Order: sequence, then C-alpha cells, then structure tokens
Amino acid sequence: MKKKPQSPSQDQSPSQSQIFKVRVTAEVLATANGTRQYHVEGHLLTFGRDPIYLRADVLPKKLTNDPYLRIDTVATAPPDIVVIDLKAERVQEDATLAPGADLDLKAERVQEE
Repeated sequence: MKKKPQSPSQDQSPSQSQIFKVRVTAEVLATANGTRQYHVEGHLLTFGRDPIYLRADVLPKKLTNDPYLRIDTVATAPPDIVVIDLKAERVQEDATLAPGADLDLKAERVQEE
C-alpha cells in the first residue's frame, strides 16, 4: 500500500515554516539506481535510503506529487543533520520615486584575490 505525501495541515498558517523528512519509497530502493533527483530552489536534491530534511512553508508540487517519495512532517531534525532551507527569500521593493528625484546610489569596488 502506497502512502500519499502529507501536505501541511489546514490549521497551520501558510507562513509558518515546517521541517519535512523526505526519502524514497521501497519501490525506488529496489531499482538499480535507488534514488530520485530534483532541482529545487537552486539545490540538486538526491533522495535515497537516507532521508533529507527540508525547511519550507510548503514543499514544491513536483515533490509532493511524486508517488515514489515518502514525505513526513517532523518537529525537529536530528542534531547532527543539516536541514536544507527552501524558504524563498523575500525581496523588499523600493517605493517609486517622483520624476526628477535623485537616487543616492554608491558603488563599491571589490577586488578579487
């Protein structure tokens, strides 16, 4: 019997970050490769026997729709495990300037070694 991926519960606010434990199902482990790979938020994630811990408000649909990934929501990751942060960075947009107004921009030269 296949387990469906669990989505965040309805009573939690969408802005609350959660930790997800993700690994492949037994069907994938029985294959020659035994892994699944996805590009997510600039990360190449390779899911296999050992779980990967992801922090996000909501997991991308390409992960939650994959029937060969087992996804569980956990309170915390083990202390020695790295949690990959998939939370999108919020970009603050500047207020629009009135025509003719100057921007006080400063440039900084960076010297590479």
